[in-house]
Amino acid sequence: MLPETGLPAQRIRAMLRESAGAENAVWKAGKCSGSVYHGGAEHQALLNEAFSLYSLANPLHADVFPSLVKFEAEIVSMTAALVGGGEGGRDVRGGTTSGGTESIILAMKAHRDYYRSEHGITDPDMVCCITAHAAVDKGCEMLGIRLKKVPSDPRTHTMDLSALQAAIGPNTILLYASAPNFPQGTVDDIPAMAALAKRYGTGMSVPAITDFQRPSSALVLTSSPLPTPLSCPGLDVMT
Repeated sequence: MLPETGLPAQRIRAMLRESAGAENAVWKAGKCSGSVYHGGAEHQALLNEAFSLYSLANPLHADVFPSLVKFEAEIVSMTAALVGGGEGGRDVRGGTTSGGTESIILAMKAHRDYYRSEHGITDPDMVCCITAHAAVDKGCEMLGIRLKKVPSDPRTHTMDLSALQAAIGPNTILLYASAPNFPQGTVDDIPAMAALAKRYGTGMSVPAITDFQRPSSALVLTSSPLPTPLSCPGLDVMT
């Protein structure tokens, strides 16, 4: 219920500092994984200043805020270069979103719309591992996509490729890979999944988290160097 009298600004600031201090202490102690992406105190200060300067900016109105268009284009270009976007002459395009969940759902929507328009698939399904991000479940419910979940390999804790291949059907529009997954932090076999996507004519989407951490991820998460995802034929979307 909205209170009749609001709190003074000083009290609000004190409440926020108290709660933020207690919660930040948890991840600063190294007890969180996949929750906070932190580049150091100096970098955080820069981000806070940037957020403050653009707190009222609205990207819907590019005529009023043209710098937002410039920033987005630069971010997309830099990211594409980091993940092999220029290899093989691939035409890579992208956009920024509010976060991982929206990115995943937009990738799903793009595939649903494309396969409905170009292939007449009106009852689409997609395949992911049981370890996939929760946004996949949310997106399927929102977009009317039937979700097929396959088990992970008990030894590698990555998607069972045999189960994946068996789950692909005539209405499959998308294969979803984890890089990494949340339960074990392992990376699915992206090249093998991309090859299946190309063979069966489905789309394939993968989060790009590990390609920004390749020196450490290659050692911790897999026994072989991680491929640059956009260099894999059959992979068409990174989120």
